[in-house]
Amino acid sequence: MKIKISKVGGHMPALELKLEDEDKPYFKDIDIWEKYDPIHIARNSSISTDIDVYLNAGDKDESGFYEGCSILHKILKEKGVTSQNHVFCGNHSAEYIKSNIEKYLQFYGR
Repeated sequence: MKIKISKVGGHMPALELKLEDEDKPYFKDIDIWEKYDPIHIARNSSISTDIDVYLNAGDKDESGFYEGCSILHKILKEKGVTSQNHVFCGNHSAEYIKSNIEKYLQFYGR
């Protein structure tokens, strides 16, 4: 049985713009980092236009993940993917998730 994924969400996704030293225990070099980096993958791969993407991050996110969301959103739109990008009030925290959970569920429920 083939499963079709129609919606993908990135809620406070750790979309970093470069490989940082603090990430090297997980991604020992740039090749491994790029293999798993959503921005690099989106830039360099064909992507189905049959999915809807919902990205969001807080305007006070300590790592600035809203910047990565904006870049990924732009790439997806250029490739014809239906993509939303939201910067809501808050930082990278459980409180941020709680304050936006209804928006996430509305996206997945449509």
